[in-house]
Amino acid sequence: MKKNSISLFTYTLALLIILNCYSLVCMIYPNQIFYILTNANFALLFLLRGKIKLKKNISALVALYFVCMLLLIIRGFFSYEFMLSCVLPFVFTALYFDRTDVVLDFWEKYTNIVAIICLLSLVFYIFASNLHLISPTAIYSSDEVGWGTNVYKDYFHLYCEGQEVYALGYSGVRNIALFVEGPMLTFVGCLALYYELFLRIKGIRNAVALTIILAIASSLSTTGLLLIAVMLYLRSYDRIKKNKFLKFVCLPVVIAVLVYFGAYVIQDKFVSNVYSASVRTDDILASLKCFTSDPINGIGYNNLKGINPFRLYKRTDAGLSTGLGGILAYGGLLWGLWYIVPVVIAVKKYISQPKYRNVLGFVFLYMALLVVTVVQSRILCTVCMTMSWIITMDSSIAKEQLVEVKERKAVGKKIRVKMR
Repeated sequence: MKKNSISLFTYTLALLIILNCYSLVCMIYPNQIFYILTNANFALLFLLRGKIKLKKNISALVALYFVCMLLLIIRGFFSYEFMLSCVLPFVFTALYFDRTDVVLDFWEKYTNIVAIICLLSLVFYIFASNLHLISPTAIYSSDEVGWGTNVYKDYFHLYCEGQEVYALGYSGVRNIALFVEGPMLTFVGCLALYYELFLRIKGIRNAVALTIILAIASSLSTTGLLLIAVMLYLRSYDRIKKNKFLKFVCLPVVIAVLVYFGAYVIQDKFVSNVYSASVRTDDILASLKCFTSDPINGIGYNNLKGINPFRLYKRTDAGLSTGLGGILAYGGLLWGLWYIVPVVIAVKKYISQPKYRNVLGFVFLYMALLVVTVVQSRILCTVCMTMSWIITMDSSIAKEQLVEVKERKAVGKKIRVKMR
């Protein structure tokens, strides 16, 4: 009973975290509901599990994080959103995910939910957005949603239309699943795809991986397409290097195709959607310039007006398109170092401990997504940042995952031998 309850509430935790990441539902209803429910879900899981193993290094990490956040709060950084999305989730994640099986169980359930969201998005994308066989159940104006200038067509809160794209020779509606923008689907989907391809102990479920890949690809996100190509290449690299024909004949061809594809996608992005590319570049540069104006404390949480003077292009109701840039501009090094330091540690370990590269790769993927996605105020962003610290500080997570994978492969080999 207790085990089933923990499993159920881990699913609800993953679902709430996904919905909080700029789904249409969390935009048309008070988002504070999702913040409160997610943190309450974390607390409930603590009560259900009972005994939590507190590791000294993690406890020290939480204490240091509290000190840094307290300094920002004293400076006037405080808001209920900051506490519920950036402070409490860090504490809950660092303390609750104390074992490898707990970490992997969360990502298993997270990936299952993302796969269902992606499958539904593909169904609606084909039959509603393109064939027009399904009618929207509601239509929301940009004022009601509070995001950009788009009008959103809602389909049972399972899928929505709100963005058109001009890319790769296609002009029309892009698949954004149940989110308000394609990059949000890319952010949520790529994390799930990485787990499925590299971290899942039971092996890859081809149907799940393919569903997520197709959903991200149909969003026509430049970042998503490039990351999919990189992940698929890395996933097949071990098989390629063991086969001389694949290594010396096919590998150079694959690399050439990937380079050409990457160059084509980037060129197409700048040619067919010059405004989007220039805006993102301007946002990144403006954020970095703003960061240098107060590199320690930043200009205040979600203070978009403070970034505006540093923009090259003056835009009405300008937003932001870089999460890492926003973190550095809003919170300076007191907040930004918490995202940057794990990457630095991961680079060092990636070189010195090649056995754990699959686990460390999660840190690099997350950072790549954060640079081009505005999710710094979402709980999923904080959870991933905390996971990055856990991965880089607690080597037992990587070791246990590696051991479990080897043991499962060994069992699989024994079973195949017996069957023969």
